[in-house]
Amino acid sequence: MLRAQMKPIRLAAAVFLATTTMAMAQEKVQISYSGIITLDHLDGVNYGGDYFYGNGDVSFRWSTVNDLKFGADVGIETFGFLNQDVGYDLSAYYAVGVVEGKFGKISIGMPRSVMSEYFVVPKVAGSELLDLDIGFLGSDLVRYVKLLLSDADGEMYGVRYDGIIGRFNVAASVSQLSDSYGNGTAGNIEEIVAKYAADQWSITLGTVRFEQGGISVNSTSLEVQGHSGKISGGLVFTKLGELFLGGGADDGSISRAFASYDVSEAVKLNAQIIDYQIFGNLDETLYSFDVSYRHKTGAFINAGVFTGETGIDKIFNVSLGYKF
Repeated sequence: MLRAQMKPIRLAAAVFLATTTMAMAQEKVQISYSGIITLDHLDGVNYGGDYFYGNGDVSFRWSTVNDLKFGADVGIETFGFLNQDVGYDLSAYYAVGVVEGKFGKISIGMPRSVMSEYFVVPKVAGSELLDLDIGFLGSDLVRYVKLLLSDADGEMYGVRYDGIIGRFNVAASVSQLSDSYGNGTAGNIEEIVAKYAADQWSITLGTVRFEQGGISVNSTSLEVQGHSGKISGGLVFTKLGELFLGGGADDGSISRAFASYDVSEAVKLNAQIIDYQIFGNLDETLYSFDVSYRHKTGAFINAGVFTGETGIDKIFNVSLGYKF
């Protein structure tokens, strides 16, 4: 595990050092950052525990005389489980060199997932961990794979493009999973997304494909969102392609309907209905509700509940965090 983490850490350090050295020769360097940290408690019959979640990015940009911008983005996402007998965590590292211009933005190195950034819905019961468990078959597949790599001697390297074509925001990425052990575990992941945004509504279409060894997974997601006054909501439908594993084949779909109501500038209510129809024999309807209070400083508290019609008992979540 230590060796697996050293490679992305070294790459991130190299990108950071190169960026800082070049930026020192520039008159103006733009530095921006964003992130979130939370402490979460989950309580349920078959699902519980405490964990720390952190996700953040630092970006460096400097301009040239020909209107090009060069820079780097460095980030980390981590789940740290606090009450396990054997301590472990899941961490994903991101470090890319960036070139921006009228053509859009090109990122090379270890970019973040396209699908996870373009498909954004309220978290299940306000919990990042529960939301990842729900979304890994759809828009969070690449994010899920990156986090799992913290327990393997491998990493994903690739290139990502973000741009605007007419009224559409578009993004695409191609990444390769390294085969550090030489046992045929190398893989490839492709993502592509297009989003059209009007004043009060938006529509997003994206697809992802993951191939590794004898496994091939692909899915296509369609999201429609809208807002009016204090109310917002939408629907995400994900069609799962065939999963080839040992000669078998299955497909299915996941639907997520969600709505939010701003009680005030600080208090917000979220509700979701999630319908699973996968692997030929799993048909489950899940429900999520949470309420959050956000202070103007960035601190927040969230309380939520998650349950299902048949196979899932109630799971309660309480989160304390800070967003910056």
